[in-house]
Amino acid sequence: MWQANARLRGPVQLMEFVAKRLLCGPSPYPELDAGQERHVLLGSPLYVALVD
Repeated sequence: MWQANARLRGPVQLMEFVAKRLLCGPSPYPELDAGQERHVLLGSPLYVALVD
């Protein structure tokens, strides 16, 4: 997911959100992180809105 998000191109949108934290910890695939330690967070959105 990290690589997909890093390569995604599209318009920038400002959003506000509230999410429930489901899981938090070090990356399960450190060999894919190009030598950088990554911390990942998995959450379920409860509220999402575009900011004007």
